[in-house]
Amino acid sequence: MTETTATSASGTPPGGVVRFRDLLTSGSKVKFLLWWLLTVPTRLKPLKTLSYSLNVEVSLLLRNGDRLFFRNRDDYGVAYEVFLLGPYDVPCSGARLVLDLGGHAGFTALHFARRFPDARIIVMEPDHQRANQIRKHVRANQLERRVSVIEAAAAARNGKARLSTGGSSARIGAEGEEVRLVDVFAMLGSDQVDVLKMDIEGGEYEILSDPRFETLTPPIVAMEWHSTPAHADGHQWCLQRLRNLGYHISDERSSFSWAGNLIAFRNPSRRG
Repeated sequence: MTETTATSASGTPPGGVVRFRDLLTSGSKVKFLLWWLLTVPTRLKPLKTLSYSLNVEVSLLLRNGDRLFFRNRDDYGVAYEVFLLGPYDVPCSGARLVLDLGGHAGFTALHFARRFPDARIIVMEPDHQRANQIRKHVRANQLERRVSVIEAAAAARNGKARLSTGGSSARIGAEGEEVRLVDVFAMLGSDQVDVLKMDIEGGEYEILSDPRFETLTPPIVAMEWHSTPAHADGHQWCLQRLRNLGYHISDERSSFSWAGNLIAFRNPSRRG
């Protein structure tokens, strides 16, 4: 079995861990290997179709006690990014409210729950199957009192929209299943967000450009920016918008020209 070596932005393996299986208990390493072999990608189209249609889910236990569920290689890829590459290893401590926009299968919620043991976490995810997977992770890790799951797309207005999904991504557009839009600012009311995480495939512009964001201004923003037809230079747009709001960029990483991660902080005293 081959796994890509994980490195941080500085090129150093985070925590000395270079393979995902090193995070697992001994028993889960065996299960992971068998699952990996069963879902191995192939160039032979009939076999590739079969491997995806099997929907073989594996339950894995991390050495820190967290339980993960992988339905497919897309889940693995997202978990690998969250737990090994560290795009959401935010430089602060003591967060009380974390807002996770674009929760996928719930891996970032688990990461934040472990990182901030006293925090309440709100996760928004519009895709029904992924939202159910988040709920499954919440139940399996006994986080019902701390993690709330809202099955809706994060927006600056309430309404309906179409959601198209492919691979590990889901994007609001002209096609796909109808989903609910929820106004993030109205939902929060007077609640103060300490950490805002966004990975909403272009939806970040609606959130960041809304005038109400100037009042919200969470101390930490950890996000993935995306180039879109309306924002071809999404990277620079996000950097400039955050800087105009008084943020300092503490970490940037990008594997693609059309998307990348950044962490911005507004109050240096919150770093830890």
